[in-house]
Amino acid sequence: MTPADLAAVISDGVHAAIQSGRISAELPEEIRVERPRHRRHGDYSTNVAMQLATSAGLAARAVAECWPRW
Repeated sequence: MTPADLAAVISDGVHAAIQSGRISAELPEEIRVERPRHRRHGDYSTNVAMQLATSAGLAARAVAECWPRW
């Protein structure tokens, strides 16, 4: 799976969370998935929770907890 594939899956999950009412926010124009600097932080990372936090009026952690973990 490529970073672009992961970004598409994350976008679908965020869209579903917004549509279901679990979160009230605008879908970001771009969802970036990249490799973290340190391997111990995982294979990939994204800042989508931070992108959504402002429009949702929530902390980034609360946004991240709005949909199931994959």
